[in-house]
Amino acid sequence: MKRTLALALAAMTFTMEGGGTSRVLAAEQERPGPGHQITSPRPNDGDPVALSNRLFDEAKAYLAAGDVVSACAAFARSNALVPRVGTVLNLGLCREREGRFLSAREALQTALALLKKDGGRHDRVEIAVEHLRSVEAALSWLSFDVPEGSSAASVEVRVDGALIDVTADAIPVESGVHRITATAADCVPWDMELSVSPAAERRTIRIGPLVPLVPLVPLVPTPVPATAAVTSVSTAMARPETAPVARAELSSSAPTSEGQTRARGWLWVGGGVTVIAAAVVTVLLVTSSRSQYPSSTVRETYP
Repeated sequence: MKRTLALALAAMTFTMEGGGTSRVLAAEQERPGPGHQITSPRPNDGDPVALSNRLFDEAKAYLAAGDVVSACAAFARSNALVPRVGTVLNLGLCREREGRFLSAREALQTALALLKKDGGRHDRVEIAVEHLRSVEAALSWLSFDVPEGSSAASVEVRVDGALIDVTADAIPVESGVHRITATAADCVPWDMELSVSPAAERRTIRIGPLVPLVPLVPLVPTPVPATAAVTSVSTAMARPETAPVARAELSSSAPTSEGQTRARGWLWVGGGVTVIAAAVVTVLLVTSSRSQYPSSTVRETYP
């Protein structure tokens, strides 16, 4: 019995890394070389508890071999099957070593909440609190100022697509390039690209300005009066050079006064009188010529 207890105590140890700043819960196992595929007895895959335990063991073996990425993936899968305090705490510590501080912060906060709720082990609470402080110190923090005239509740802000609470004092972000967008009712969307350095920093982002949308007014054709349409068509068909000349010629040939009209009438009367006089003279000349010669001298028949 004493031997069994001693082996159980030896199996659970706390290893110190980086000068004692990162403690990881791990079991003493054979440490395979880097790149070695971890294999373990496969229990019934239909049993989620058995599969979660197997993945947890594989994660510890990966971690012991120095394969932090594979270890974190195995811890995450194990915790997804059967959430447990020890698994999520190890996941948070593993994510911290991987450099994924936001994921580490989320896992450590979850573990700390479960430990406080269940009255868990005091040593695990201390580990969670210590590493949570370390992770938050490695993150950069952003706060936001909304434009004047806008309330925080009316502006929706997203960082890399994730909706955030702009009323909070600050939100954590990892180093790298981030896309920040802001939208509000009846306003043009606003966005910016923010580059965060690896060194932790605090910055205030001023949103906006949020430009109001201009309502689109439908274009309604203005009705054209019928007289105006006829005038415009006739004007377009007329030639700009010849039409005025033609009108000038017509106006010059037309009578312009009553006197001219009377003069032309008298000319027609005079012409008619002349023709009649000529006809009378002709008749008289013919009659006189016949009277000069007697009818007996005129031969009316021929042999």
